[in-house]
Amino acid sequence: MCPEINAAVIEWVEEGIASSCSLMVPCPGAAQAMRMPGRRPHVPFGSTSLRCARCRASGGGR
Repeated sequence: MCPEINAAVIEWVEEGIASSCSLMVPCPGAAQAMRMPGRRPHVPFGSTSLRCARCRASGGGR
């Protein structure tokens, strides 16, 4: 979603609060998030979303 949320999600997975994470491609922080698996191969990345609830361009939002 954004750099702050990306960092929080990685922290939560590393601390055991979450067990995996997903990538929302149309969101502003996607490029940063796509670089994360290479830096942290131990963090399980799950599904990929091509729509973002906040982004009208992807078909989401109001």
